Amino acid sequence: MIRRKRKVNNEESIASIEVFGGVFALLLVLYVIMNIFSSSRLEERLDELSNNGEYKISWGEHGDGYVVLAYPDSIFIIENGSFIPHKNICKKGSSFYRYATSVYEGDQKQIIFAILDNGVETMRIARDCLQSIYPKKKVSIGWMIIDDQTMKSIKINDIPYYLEE
Repeated sequence: MIRRKRKVNNEESIASIEVFGGVFALLLVLYVIMNIFSSSRLEERLDELSNNGEYKISWGEHGDGYVVLAYPDSIFIIENGSFIPHKNICKKGSSFYRYATSVYEGDQKQIIFAILDNGVETMRIARDCLQSIYPKKKVSIGWMIIDDQTMKSIKINDIPYYLEE
């Protein structure tokens, strides 16, 4: 049996490279389109969450808690997206001052401080501020320590069962 060696034509190899390049370009365009749609959908979902009270959680005896993140140098109010440096927390016109007065207008409502990265001192400043805003009223706060793993869970909407309770 005699085998003949088959010569690969340069035209065939160029055609296969062109097909591969075309498919790659098409997949790249599809990837860009999918990213655009997913990011626009995410923006829509974030816009829908901008109502007051969307970031409240059930806390305590049939009460509602509004989560504020406490960092070492500032606090972050999730509902209005504002960072307040700890030196400006208790200023009369600050975002935290206005936010606190709106939260504590109703009964059985409180601010829950999620303490991140050694933010205990900042939470203490905010707590003292609440006491100075309401000197004759009992003001309730809550707090929880949040580590990196918990923050990752919150970001991907996979909150552990023990935090959901």
